[in-house]
Amino acid sequence: GKSFSKRLSDIEKTNPDLLVIVGDFVDDETKKSDMIGACKALGNFKTKYGVFFILGNHDKGYYNSNYRGFSLDDLYVGRYDRSFEGRMEALELTKNISKDKYIIMLDHQPNDYANEKDMADLVLSGHTHGGNLFLINFIVMASNDQTYGIKTIDSTTFIVSSGISQWAI
Repeated sequence: GKSFSKRLSDIEKTNPDLLVIVGDFVDDETKKSDMIGACKALGNFKTKYGVFFILGNHDKGYYNSNYRGFSLDDLYVGRYDRSFEGRMEALELTKNISKDKYIIMLDHQPNDYANEKDMADLVLSGHTHGGNLFLINFIVMASNDQTYGIKTIDSTTFIVSSGISQWAI
């Protein structure tokens, strides 16, 4: 919670138009007090257009909710991650959105480019920890469309971020 608040303070100094969190806001080692502190920091974060958040595989957690002291219901919002049952397809999510609007899609895991390339102008992802550890790029590349950086397919730009490097390792 405290280190996340410090990172947000540094980010806020850049006067961002919006803040996007593409999952893994918490993990199995996050305790409820840290989650609450991080959420309070997000609530105080100043942007022109707000803060947008989707769930990642670590937000769901791999143990029961007693381990962390909170459940997924305390965080639930946005499109399910690929690891969740009941995840909506990109076409289903965007079917009622006018294509004359600029569409930004958030998807925690960068592995649905074939379906997303015609559904959004910009797709933002994380998940891969690309750039955090050299060898991990080779491991995660097998199940993702890319591990880090910018890629354009047709008229869609895909960006994968390594996040703010708050990973336990």
